[in-house]
Amino acid sequence: MLEPHILPLYGRLEAEEQEKIFEPMSNDYRKIIFATDIAETSVTIDGIVHVVDPGVKKGISYDAKRKISSLQIQQISKSNAIQRMGRAGRTQPGECYRLYRPEDFETMEIGTNPEVLQRPLALAVLTLRKLRMNPTTFPWISQPPLEALKSAEEELILLGALTSADDEGEGGGQELTLTELGHVISSVQQEPSLVKMIHYGAQLGFGSAATTLASILPVSNIFFWNGKDEETKGKGNKKKKDFSVPEGDIVSLYRAFEEWTRVSDSGRSTKGVGAWCQENYVNGKAMKIIMSSM
Repeated sequence: MLEPHILPLYGRLEAEEQEKIFEPMSNDYRKIIFATDIAETSVTIDGIVHVVDPGVKKGISYDAKRKISSLQIQQISKSNAIQRMGRAGRTQPGECYRLYRPEDFETMEIGTNPEVLQRPLALAVLTLRKLRMNPTTFPWISQPPLEALKSAEEELILLGALTSADDEGEGGGQELTLTELGHVISSVQQEPSLVKMIHYGAQLGFGSAATTLASILPVSNIFFWNGKDEETKGKGNKKKKDFSVPEGDIVSLYRAFEEWTRVSDSGRSTKGVGAWCQENYVNGKAMKIIMSSM
């Protein structure tokens, strides 16, 4: 019986770790890869013979009441299932094992839910209001729930990006118009709350700090721990506390990024910066994403 060699594969995995899935194995080992749906279309791995499809995935779901997006376990669509089956035997004959019944496949949606049903709608609603269109009567290709549209308008009113004709900040009909801040957000076409933070931060003389925070907040997994034992996990948590401050998580994240920037600008080689990230359990890939978005 072949010895299993188990590897993970997901989007935010460090590049060095991702490369391991392509390394050839000796005949004494069987390569087993646990992958997210990044493996459906993004990569082709030589030598994959068998694919196990559980019929579920983690997808983004937006809660209009709480105004948060979260990853939740969802049933896949038929197109997902077909893509997963296609991963088996890409470079040699193979098989796909589906952990659900044939009749379950027939009840699946044909495709994945459109993006408009998975994301916050504030920016889209603001753009339509700028064009003097009512989002609730606009002919969407995929109609968002009325509750989500109303929630987006309420958020924009609270931010000060929309106002009603009577200037009381209420409404939902055609009388809603853009404020000066609303026009700024619409022209930038980025997350309204982050644009407001930068806009007013610049007015108060903190534009640079506000821009940095606006780049940090959308990025998850700034910290990580690589190891399967509790001791390694404990070391990672201890390192996180070294960046912590009483002012809260946002300031702690800012401190971690500032420290990574200092190390990167110190003249260290890429390998040296990577070693610092490993030592402090900092996700270097996430830091580079933040830097590129500034």
